[in-house]
Amino acid sequence: MANVKSNNLVLHGVGEAFLLSADGSIAGRLSKLQSMSIEVSSESEDVYGGDSLFPIFNYIKSKTATFKFKNAIMDMNVLAVTQGTVVEGNGEVNAVETLVVKGNKANLSATTGVDLESVVVIADGKALKRATSPTTSDQFSVTETGALTFATGFTNTTIEVSYVYKVTDGSTVNVLTNDVPGFVELRHTSAPVKLPDGRKVQLHTRVYKAVCDGGFNLEYTRDGAVAPEVTFKSVDPERPDKRFVTYSLTEVK
Repeated sequence: MANVKSNNLVLHGVGEAFLLSADGSIAGRLSKLQSMSIEVSSESEDVYGGDSLFPIFNYIKSKTATFKFKNAIMDMNVLAVTQGTVVEGNGEVNAVETLVVKGNKANLSATTGVDLESVVVIADGKALKRATSPTTSDQFSVTETGALTFATGFTNTTIEVSYVYKVTDGSTVNVLTNDVPGFVELRHTSAPVKLPDGRKVQLHTRVYKAVCDGGFNLEYTRDGAVAPEVTFKSVDPERPDKRFVTYSLTEVK
């Protein structure tokens, strides 16, 4: 095919993107983008000499590429890539319940996998202390099967319980203190655009190597959907052909 003339090209829409970790172990498809920006820039510096008011030389100091996207879909793989970690099986549920203690006992809804360290019991606005064998009214004990026990006489009392329990049906991303965001490759394809001559074309952009700035932003609002926002910055891909970013305009067959 001959070169596609782009002097009448007007891009619109957001298209879709694909993130691939450097080792190929994790990939995420950004098929429901709300916004996407790719900025490629270079910084130069002038060199002056003698009494001339004009530079005698100009050289490139740096080149950078920054891309930011907001996707309408929450993808755990994308989260893992941005934080330099992996997606694990199983899940953890944050639960809050209101219970009434009867005969110094109560039972959580979760009957397996209760994280004992996570259990917080509130009675009359005060947090109770977890103990092996409760002997005072400010103590409680709990088992992994969700059985709560209080001191003798602690009954007919309404309590609030916050706790975490594990489930087998789920996916989890644990961000560790020593995790470092990994390198990724970004591939973006624009929405098809119709040229004046009737042909349809797409712009394909490829950023060969970049790293997340460490952020994965989730902004919750009362009456709106949450769209995760992530920013990546390029690094030297150290390719033999020196490619940094590639733009390619192709005809849609």
